[in-house]
Amino acid sequence: DVELILEPARIAGRAQDPEGKPLGAVWVTLERVTTDGGGLLQNWQGEKYTAADGTFAIGGLADGTYRLRVLDMMNHAWGTEMVDDLVVSGSQGVEGLVVTLRSARQVVGRVARTDGTPIEQANLRVLDSKGRDVAILSFFTSGSDGTYACAALAADVYTLVAEATGYAPAAQSVDLTTA
Repeated sequence: DVELILEPARIAGRAQDPEGKPLGAVWVTLERVTTDGGGLLQNWQGEKYTAADGTFAIGGLADGTYRLRVLDMMNHAWGTEMVDDLVVSGSQGVEGLVVTLRSARQVVGRVARTDGTPIEQANLRVLDSKGRDVAILSFFTSGSDGTYACAALAADVYTLVAEATGYAPAAQSVDLTTA
């Protein structure tokens, strides 16, 4: 008898700091990139925290192109990094991917009406210089005084977009490339 073992395709790699030290317990998310846009539920492929040695693997993937996000959601010490154009074809996935996270930056501010009244529970989207959402879900909202803090951002130029029910969205560019 000949036994054939089929392995599902996966995307696997390691998260590290700029010195090459492994980063354990950082969050890795994977989404499928589609031309029709799709929605979160259609494109979401998985999530996982890295092991103590910084390794991760998300498997069971169909053919397609994927985007990987690596986020330090627990400590906010490292800026979010994204890797695009990860291609899975047949059983051929991506192995040995190395994602280097840089020191985190943050943006703090306030969402208010034109008369200065704070807007509570406004959702903030953070888009990087390539127009990609930094988080697959909006993790940033304004408090009762309208203030917000968007942490775990890498050095980049961002567009912050505030949205709240009953108000037109507002956008502002923020440059976090200087220390």
